[in-house]
Amino acid sequence: MTITKVTVNVLANRQRLRGVASVVFDDCLKVRDILILPKENNGSLYIAMPNKKIADNHFISLAYPVNAEFRDVIEKAVLAEYQKQLEQGAAESASSTSNMEDDV
Repeated sequence: MTITKVTVNVLANRQRLRGVASVVFDDCLKVRDILILPKENNGSLYIAMPNKKIADNHFISLAYPVNAEFRDVIEKAVLAEYQKQLEQGAAESASSTSNMEDDV
């Protein structure tokens, strides 16, 4: 199974949730609501697959990789796109700031 598209929405000003991603596999299957979260011990990021809350505050997984190798593939693709979006946002912010300075 090949990842054919990854989209990430970076969320600013959130205490824990850094972003939400969608991944398309083989141009046939889309998995939405993959959360991008920081690890508590060192601040690095990880992904949480989509889930649904059921009775008594229990959660069930809606979609998940069945082995660690494929989870790693998904995580690397999502976090790479997240980093790309952060860099583009920083570049756009710097560009708009310099354009504003030119207008002064």
